[in-house]
Amino acid sequence: TDRFSVYNAGIGGGKQPLQYLKLIYLDLLGFKPDIVINIDGYNEISMSLTENLLLDNPPIFPRAFSAYVDSNGSLLRSCTVTSDQNINKDSYLPIIQTLYYVYARRCWDNLQKITKPWWSGMLPVGSIDDYAHKTANIWSTSSNKINNFLSSKNILYLHVIQPNQYVENSKPFSEDERLYYLDNALYGNITKKYYPLLSINYLEARDVFDARNIFKNERRTVYRDNCCHLNALGNEILLSEIFEKFSDKFKSKLSEK
Repeated sequence: TDRFSVYNAGIGGGKQPLQYLKLIYLDLLGFKPDIVINIDGYNEISMSLTENLLLDNPPIFPRAFSAYVDSNGSLLRSCTVTSDQNINKDSYLPIIQTLYYVYARRCWDNLQKITKPWWSGMLPVGSIDDYAHKTANIWSTSSNKINNFLSSKNILYLHVIQPNQYVENSKPFSEDERLYYLDNALYGNITKKYYPLLSINYLEARDVFDARNIFKNERRTVYRDNCCHLNALGNEILLSEIFEKFSDKFKSKLSEK
């Protein structure tokens, strides 16, 4: 359609407060959207508690920040590029998707050997429970600041919390999902224990959609790796649910044009 344009400001592995900072940056560049859709949540918990915490990086730091800026940065960037490229390869053949997954997994396994930065301990991170609660607070505070900023400019803000396969009882899994996409114990344990900390009760935005259970009755394969990423079908379902949830908001904005 020529009635609206979509601009994708998302990046692989991004987490709050990066979304908030990107919005301010785009505003400084003169970007004037009618609607901002923020789909987040899972990265805030998983990236913070599996990468930042293990590297003694504070939760407000970007994902694995110390690894990016030291000599191991090239390895981390190559793994990120590999993962993103494989996600964008839209194959419906299970064997092809499995090969993509194995290739990316090998890269990330090598990444786990990266040591902590030289300044480790100078910025104490505390226990994993304390770290998780700080992470949840950064997430909600960032979203609320986005909401306040956009409200002041009369821009509609829609906040969507991501689904994930490790959310308990969130999906009846297909055979492929059970075989290939549920074997990351680290992500799984952290998601089950700490993802519930992200609650819509802490968000000030009026238009919030908790999508963690949208696949509760979906038996087809919607995931494409053992982390979090959706395949083409999964993305289609998620987008359909978002449009259905906020259809009145979209229609109202289009009618203003």
